[in-house]
Amino acid sequence: MSLSGTTAGRDHEVRFLDNDCSRASMSKTVRKTISLPKDLVREVEAAARAGGKTFSSIIRDALRSARTQRRLQDFKCIQTYWSRIARDRGILSERDLARHPRS
Repeated sequence: MSLSGTTAGRDHEVRFLDNDCSRASMSKTVRKTISLPKDLVREVEAAARAGGKTFSSIIRDALRSARTQRRLQDFKCIQTYWSRIARDRGILSERDLARHPRS
């Protein structure tokens, strides 16, 4: 996936990798075009300059971080659900779980 935008007459293209390699592999990238607000582009450019990174890597890192946060939230919801079910059935320890009949 890639992002393209224009700010102050300069074009920006951002490629997202499907893996953690530092170089884009043509077989692993997909081009996408989206619009970004100018203020967001300026923030990303500033962060890239300050961190010695590329515009592309800042966006890629942000998307990976957002994906990780969504997965963590999903995991916490699932864990809360099953913890409640176990507690309601009196399963409070590994020993309780071992004694519980499997259905």
